[in-house]
Amino acid sequence: MSDAKNLLVLHESAAGYALFEVVSFDEIGALLEGAMDAITDLGKFSRAIKLKAFQPFESAEDALSNINA
Repeated sequence: MSDAKNLLVLHESAAGYALFEVVSFDEIGALLEGAMDAITDLGKFSRAIKLKAFQPFESAEDALSNINA
């Protein structure tokens, strides 16, 4: 995972699917307390992760069918 430019993360939520690109990732410190602070601080997190695409569900029925798929 040394080439973070190609690391993409797919996140499914109740609203839809979001595709994020990891811009900055420190693999060595991933388990340290400072890394947890970077995840919970929106300013630090937004510098490390960029939203590339978002596909909302069209309806609650659509969301439920995707969850069960």
